[in-house]
Amino acid sequence: MNLLKDFLGLLYDLVIGDCWQIAAGSAVVLGLGIALLKAGAVPAAFFSSALGSAIMIAAALIIYLEARINYARLVRRAETGKDAG
Repeated sequence: MNLLKDFLGLLYDLVIGDCWQIAAGSAVVLGLGIALLKAGAVPAAFFSSALGSAIMIAAALIIYLEARINYARLVRRAETGKDAG
């Protein structure tokens, strides 16, 4: 029972504690990759490297977009005179 509790705690820390957007994006890319593999659109020999690359690109894109959104919020607060904190 402790092992299950610890595992669920780890999942919570990874998904909720860090960045749920990256976890959700990785799950979507993984699901799409598996669907493409089952459909025969991606060769099995190429699958693991393509999927790993796609997950890394998705994570980098999410990090970039989050940084842009946070920067836009800071600029908007500075323009309106509101405290950024």
